[in-house]
Amino acid sequence: MMSSFKVLLPIFSVLLGSIIPAVALDRSTVQLDLVFPRNGSVYKPVYPFPIVFAIHNAAIAWPHSFLFDWSIYARQDNGSTTDTDSGGFSVDKAQNQSFPDQFLFINSSSIIINTTSTRFFLRTSFGITNNCSSDTAPDRTEWGYVHPGEPVWFYLSPDGELPNIMNVTDCPKTLSTFGIQGTYNSALGKTPSCPVLTQPPSPPKEYCAFKVDAEVARQVESAMLQTASCTSGSWPNATGLIRHCTRQNQSAAVGRISFEFPLVVLFTLLLGIAVIIYKF
Repeated sequence: MMSSFKVLLPIFSVLLGSIIPAVALDRSTVQLDLVFPRNGSVYKPVYPFPIVFAIHNAAIAWPHSFLFDWSIYARQDNGSTTDTDSGGFSVDKAQNQSFPDQFLFINSSSIIINTTSTRFFLRTSFGITNNCSSDTAPDRTEWGYVHPGEPVWFYLSPDGELPNIMNVTDCPKTLSTFGIQGTYNSALGKTPSCPVLTQPPSPPKEYCAFKVDAEVARQVESAMLQTASCTSGSWPNATGLIRHCTRQNQSAAVGRISFEFPLVVLFTLLLGIAVIIYKF
């Protein structure tokens, strides 16, 4: 299911931060790595719960209706599956936007931590909505190319670990690739700068192309605090960050009310006395 989300919609926490790949990819290969959650891990249900990806060589795909989405499904005890949460982006090729070639894509979920489910799997779709790689038609018919990523399983439990971005023992999981070897310009002007895919269209994955470091962790923490509308504090917080921030804001508001209320009463009283004196 491709969501019709546009980049930078405020409903999601999207942080575009330039990243330096640990391993240089071929410039024709666009690659998607999953930074968080990690396959097979068990986490505490902390809000905000991050969903983080690294995207490599995005610049060559951006002008060609680049799209990406993720969905999280809950697996029930009876074996049924429920679509729980989703996010992502789609980029209109006419938008003429400019973004980093390599970047972090940071979303978060509040839905999965409020379900009774403990088992989840994440699926992705990654690609472009048009390409001109067919030689069978005189004017090359356009169609999309979307690569489905491998499913990633993770679990939520009160006894799980806090979602620490730096707690890594292996490389981020590479989910999908697609390659663009050039563009095709239609003689009839119907498909200007239409991308031509490499052969095969999904090149081999470059594992360990992205390294999680302190700067990545800082960007994720900053995005989670922004999502929770926290001006202070830290993330992750085992007690539930959003509740902590709510109490903090309420306490500040109560403090202001407690201080301002006597002043209002005193001012009103003095104003009443002044009116009485004026009348007499």
